[in-house]
Amino acid sequence: MPLPSAVRNHPWRLGAAVVVAILVIAAIFLLRATLIKQPAPEVVFATLSGQKISLRALRGKVVLVNFWATSCAPCMHEMPRLAESYRELHERGLEIVAVAASYDPPNSVLNYADTRHLPFPVALDIEDKVAAAFGGLKAVPTTYLVGRDGRILIRVEGELEPGELRSMLQDALAAR
Repeated sequence: MPLPSAVRNHPWRLGAAVVVAILVIAAIFLLRATLIKQPAPEVVFATLSGQKISLRALRGKVVLVNFWATSCAPCMHEMPRLAESYRELHERGLEIVAVAASYDPPNSVLNYADTRHLPFPVALDIEDKVAAAFGGLKAVPTTYLVGRDGRILIRVEGELEPGELRSMLQDALAAR
């Protein structure tokens, strides 16, 4: 399809159109993602295996904390990508903790984690203490990315798109 004469005769218009498209995409991401740059809360995750993991003990690693539920279709859609990212980037310092929403039946969470062979810790938040420490949840999935220094880098409400997830993780792992 040939370019319209207005663009063909004024190539700067094509460049301007590209810039506008990039700004629109960035604005959409920023509406979902919030840069935080504040210390992560002092929380202890209670995993399905009975292990207790404090966020403080993970300092020095990049930690993705994902609040999810087995009844949440976007959560189920992104979970395999989280597992793939963990397998690929764990050796570089990535940790993931999947925190099941308080309303999610523990047996459903356990069944999902076991049948999908999730490679990272899955925690229960039965009393909403972990969610409350992070400021409460409006919806699931909600994801927090915590830098090596223990500061929250970003919060994303909604499903993480593959490119968005990869970019966030690569940037955080590259930062020292």
